[in-house]
Amino acid sequence: MWPYLLAGGATLLSMNANRKAAGAEIDAGSADLSSALLSGHFREKGIREKRDRVLGAMRARAAASGVEMAGSPLEVLLSSAAQAERDLVISRHITERNADAARARISSGVAAKKQAGAAGLLRLGALGFAAGKDFKAGYQPPGGPDDWMKEYGWD
Repeated sequence: MWPYLLAGGATLLSMNANRKAAGAEIDAGSADLSSALLSGHFREKGIREKRDRVLGAMRARAAASGVEMAGSPLEVLLSSAAQAERDLVISRHITERNADAARARISSGVAAKKQAGAAGLLRLGALGFAAGKDFKAGYQPPGGPDDWMKEYGWD
């Protein structure tokens, strides 16, 4: 009987440890997701601010020099604006990729948590079935009835 009790306890401990590990994976994925979204937000904000400063300075220089916004100054301004938009698209893509990776980590943790519980219950069920068969057959520990005493030096 003791082997079954010990195996059952070990199974429960293993199931609990696996569920805790999966919970930690979920927490880490959640932290990764919030970090990805927050850093993406500030990266985009920085790109927009830089774009606005550069374009504002270019407009101010053109206006101070008395040049009308046509031709070469306008083309430079439009080129700078287009580059800033490309930078924003790249930043959004990076943010979304990082967020998707974090979401996948969360999903993996959720699946592992469910699997740990189900696997533990199945192992306990199989252990209970095996124990029931042994007890029904009149389970005797290995060796004779008094051999366990000799094993520990109590003869």
